[in-house]
Amino acid sequence: MRFRYLAIPILAAITGSMPTPALAGLLIEVRSTTAAAGGAGAFDVVLINQSGGDVDVGGFSVEVSVATSSGVTFTAVTTATSPAYVFGTLQSPPPFNVTTLPSTNLTALDTDMTSPGYATLTDGATVGLMHVEFSVASWAASGPVAVSVVAGDGTEVTDVTGAPIDGLSATGGTITVTASAVPEPPSVVAMATAATGVGAISLARRRLRRGPDPS
Repeated sequence: MRFRYLAIPILAAITGSMPTPALAGLLIEVRSTTAAAGGAGAFDVVLINQSGGDVDVGGFSVEVSVATSSGVTFTAVTTATSPAYVFGTLQSPPPFNVTTLPSTNLTALDTDMTSPGYATLTDGATVGLMHVEFSVASWAASGPVAVSVVAGDGTEVTDVTGAPIDGLSATGGTITVTASAVPEPPSVVAMATAATGVGAISLARRRLRRGPDPS
């Protein structure tokens, strides 16, 4: 995954910029959301600086997944995050996503190619990493679906030299699937309407046979 980070030392050498040291205390977090069975939704993955100081981020790679039996499928990934994307706009050549979609597993990565080659996160800052769109199968069971951040080479945050920043942690999120409203089939609606009409006609005929109300 680190072949995309080779341009970072070159940018630093050209600009002569000296980034602040990489500090531990970065958290990758999946923001939870809700979607109906048979529908679609989206969630953001963010990066939070909890280090107690500034951190210069040169690049990242994040891998997320859901259970294949959950009925949730990732369909797209963009930089349209809230809060704003860490580098402002996509920096590396497309694609942002390195996984064939749709899929239940997704990896996205980017490297800051704009001088000085990194984004500085102040202490307590939260920035976006990716905006993930998904669909939910109509048969999906109601309840929580865990969105996990996969540990390993697919998930890392790097400094300006392309070296992984130590002390990175991650927390997953949840897609809460709700039951979709099931509309009445047209045939059932038609039968109910017909039954109401037949009942009204029968009542009118009984009144005619009885004659007018003496009162």
